[in-house]
Amino acid sequence: MSNMDEKKAMEKKYMEFQIIGQRMKQLQQQIVLVNNQLTELAALQQNLVELKDVKENTKVLMPFGNGIYMSAELKSPGELLVNVGSGVVVKKDIDSTKQIIMQQESEMRDVNEQMMTELKLLYERATSLEQELQTVNSE
Repeated sequence: MSNMDEKKAMEKKYMEFQIIGQRMKQLQQQIVLVNNQLTELAALQQNLVELKDVKENTKVLMPFGNGIYMSAELKSPGELLVNVGSGVVVKKDIDSTKQIIMQQESEMRDVNEQMMTELKLLYERATSLEQELQTVNSE
């Protein structure tokens, strides 16, 4: 292989190395987001467990947004309104809602596992490319 061809091959490997690095950063950020969502889902499941013990007409503080709360009284603590997509809200009991949350959690864990697998493969390829680039630079 000519010197020019070797140089082009190394430039191509270096570009691939940079692209892999960018993709790895993206995946790491997405993994953090998915882990945050999993934490929120776990907290939501715990809240649903605790909601089962709440009696009717119990006074609670409801989050209104950005650290603002309002006092409210629960009329039907066992009945929840759940957004099922496209702006559609349906009434669900606590157990049905827990099933939905468990399904979401399972899907998020699958996504997390797929991203971790991709990250591992990218890391292995990046390590291989780095070794190749170092070998050429040391010659």
